[in-house]
Amino acid sequence: MKNILLMLGIVLSFNVFAEAMMAHDPYVRLLPPSAKNTGVFMNLMNHGDKDMKLVKAQSNVAKNVEIHNHIKVDGMMRMREVKEIEIKKHKMVELMPGGYHIMLLDLKAPLKEAQIVEIQLIFADGQTLKVKAPVKKVKATKKMKHHHH
Repeated sequence: MKNILLMLGIVLSFNVFAEAMMAHDPYVRLLPPSAKNTGVFMNLMNHGDKDMKLVKAQSNVAKNVEIHNHIKVDGMMRMREVKEIEIKKHKMVELMPGGYHIMLLDLKAPLKEAQIVEIQLIFADGQTLKVKAPVKKVKATKKMKHHHH
């Protein structure tokens, strides 16, 4: 009986977290087959009662996955890796071109339109959120121009 209660507690704690942190409208940008890197975008919503920090992301489609932001350096916008993205309680952070985003670096194979890419988001407290993001063709706008590594 004790083991059943322990297992139930573990399952319930994962369900509570899954409902607290949510990824809305995730997608991976489709690039030409020769491209070795691409971006992942989504809205991260923290429905929980504590601030959360996204500190790492993983995916089996790329050799490296990094969290990035665009930062102004010497008057130019440059893409830089960041240590974390803070998502305040009851707030949303948009991961978008020209802002915070996740980079899939050194892709293991070219991505195809409509392919589903699994990304695991890892938070500072050790909790994780699995996201399934479709690969989409996105029209570039002036704001969305992206310098790849």
